[in-house]
Amino acid sequence: MPVLKVCGNPNTYERMRHDMDLNAGRIITGEKSIQEVGEEAFSAALEILSGRQTRNETLGYHSSIDIYTLGPVIWGAAPPKKGSPEPWIPAAGIGKGWGSLRRMC
Repeated sequence: MPVLKVCGNPNTYERMRHDMDLNAGRIITGEKSIQEVGEEAFSAALEILSGRQTRNETLGYHSSIDIYTLGPVIWGAAPPKKGSPEPWIPAAGIGKGWGSLRRMC
């Protein structure tokens, strides 16, 4: 499943630009408005729906993706599975599976 990676931190984007699809950190730096970045995200989504590959796909990431966060993790509708080291949340209604957030504190 394609994943459009949007990064809101300009420093993180610079370090990981090879792995990201969209730099939303340009809002913070004043280079772009929220409207402009929103339009870029919408255009990118349309291109991906039309067959363009995401960075994930071009890099060959075809298995699960863990999203790392330094802040708190809000649990979703389902409790963690028994024996699971991390909390699980629904994947925002996209697809049929579950997504996971791995907590790095």
